[in-house]
Amino acid sequence: MEQFSIGRVLSRAFGLIRDTIGSVGVFVLLIVIVQSGVSLVAQLLFVDDFRLDTAAPRLEAIQAIFATTWYWLVVIISLVAFGLSYGGGLYGLIRQAERGTTSLQECLQAGFSRMLPVIGLTILWWLGVALGWLLFLIPALILMSMWAVALPALVAERCGVFEAFGRSRALTRGLRLSVFGVLFITLLIYYAVVIVLVGALLGSTAFDLAALGQATVLSTVLSIPAAWISGMLFKAILTSLYVETRLVKEGLGTDGLTEVFE
Repeated sequence: MEQFSIGRVLSRAFGLIRDTIGSVGVFVLLIVIVQSGVSLVAQLLFVDDFRLDTAAPRLEAIQAIFATTWYWLVVIISLVAFGLSYGGGLYGLIRQAERGTTSLQECLQAGFSRMLPVIGLTILWWLGVALGWLLFLIPALILMSMWAVALPALVAERCGVFEAFGRSRALTRGLRLSVFGVLFITLLIYYAVVIVLVGALLGSTAFDLAALGQATVLSTVLSIPAAWISGMLFKAILTSLYVETRLVKEGLGTDGLTEVFE
């Protein structure tokens, strides 16, 4: 049996990003652009609600925002975009790992077919981790590591939501410290690349506009690179973790992944 390798997980993830720029990369970028555009339009339509009246209680002003139809429309669209992005993106990346090729059409088809289960699993994932944070830090970290490959398992193996949680628990058993190490390194990469680099190059303008309550085309465009980079990074890491845990626990390389698509 192979031993879990953090270096191999990271190397595989970045290789998948490089090899799927023209398929998964385009798919994720299209969703980011559409989602950003919808958010821009919605903010412009209720921009007055964002400019809080200093004479009014802050809590009431915030509640007024939550009460608007446009706010909840953005929330729903964001959930749909997330389901499409992760359903199709993970599928495309796993296909790339399995057979060395994928396509934009496959990502689109998989995104629509797996969207609802992905949303359901993600909501339950966040509720579980949030409860862990409320109880104590350690339970949340354990759950994050235990459920790290639930989404890839759901997408690749077409299992149910609760079955995917169980599948992730089985695949990560005995490997959770290493899985946590990968997640921690991923967060460091995210903050180093997305927050520091993109923020330094582009973010100041966007942050200044946001502080003024101005949703503009410029501020929206400046947010797209960070959203795309983070989306591709996390999807590729989750895919690579799924492949690695199957390799270690079941002795299956990328050839063995073919079975889950049959």
